[in-house]
Amino acid sequence: MAGFAKDKSGEGRNDDAIYAVAIAMAESGCDRLAVHTNLPTDPDPGTKDLGAWQINERWYPEVHGHDAGIVTAENWQDMGWAARKAYAIGNDGTGRGWASWAAWHLGTYQQYLGQARDAVYRVWQ
Repeated sequence: MAGFAKDKSGEGRNDDAIYAVAIAMAESGCDRLAVHTNLPTDPDPGTKDLGAWQINERWYPEVHGHDAGIVTAENWQDMGWAARKAYAIGNDGTGRGWASWAAWHLGTYQQYLGQARDAVYRVWQ
């Protein structure tokens, strides 16, 4: 996980890589196969959050429209693909950064910052 985060964050952007890993730990336990089904709320149908970063199919349809307009196991379960998409969302020019994730809003990522920092620094060396 830290290797994928490092590759996507670029040199000198340690904080981005650390946040990416901590968020994935909080969202899915870094499980690339994780699927969370959100219950329907009137008028919205239920949606799914997929992969290590739990990217939601409703809020980020462009992510889920990869390859012929459908999400496949070959793309969202691929850690490199998921890392690229998570970084694209986190750096989409809106200024939200990682605030697009529930783990950021709820602060649950914070408990993983130490582990994430250690993992990223190990990869960076």
